[in-house]
Amino acid sequence: MATTVTSPSGPPPNPAPSDTPGRARPMRPGPSPTVDSHIWVSPWNQGSGHSGHDPRSGYVERFWLGIIGPSSVLLLRHLARHLDACPEGGVIDLSTTARRLGISWGPGRHNPMNRTIQRLIDFGLAREPRPAELQVRRRLPDLSRRQVERLPDELRVIHHRSTAEGPRGPARRPRLNPERLRALVHTMVDLELGPDAVEEQLRSWDVTGHQLDRACSLARSMAMHPSRRFPASAPVSRDRTPASPGHRRTGSPG
Repeated sequence: MATTVTSPSGPPPNPAPSDTPGRARPMRPGPSPTVDSHIWVSPWNQGSGHSGHDPRSGYVERFWLGIIGPSSVLLLRHLARHLDACPEGGVIDLSTTARRLGISWGPGRHNPMNRTIQRLIDFGLAREPRPAELQVRRRLPDLSRRQVERLPDELRVIHHRSTAEGPRGPARRPRLNPERLRALVHTMVDLELGPDAVEEQLRSWDVTGHQLDRACSLARSMAMHPSRRFPASAPVSRDRTPASPGHRRTGSPG
């Protein structure tokens, strides 16, 4: 696991204006700040609340994966967990992170790890406001029309259907009924999914904010106290419990 060190005296916010995410830009000339093994990583504040898609969501896995590549998606997810633990930012060791993600690391700006970071920058998903500092977007936007055209035919159809049904941003989607969300958590724990797996599955359904916090707290409590699960003799009605949610990675809880 990558070493993370937080510090209240980290780099101050950079006043540079935001770039439009998702639009690739040419690689900048000159030495890359990411040559250093230890860099400060902080959130790139977008000022738009919870709109967009968590890097761990099903939307990113299904649609962004083919645009920015698997290494970039893995790194975004790793940095999202880092920022969950250190909301104001903290130091990460790129060499350790690279080994954990299976990405090569070595001296010089053109090693695979630095190229992965540069790709995030090229697509406006991260930026380097100063040497040895990286700011990362917490949420990814919908694909642009041009990016959708690059998807395979079947994914273009799925993307069109999903967007035609209405906005999919968590802040704009109907919230799950609390009882149904609780039933989903109980079902996943009964299927022996650990708290981390439950959280990952809920994020893939774009469950965020206070709902996600409460659901994860429930999953941890149930893992520590099995007696708090639904009694075996008291089945939950079908309208509350989906069939095997733990095996539907990119589906929807309804």
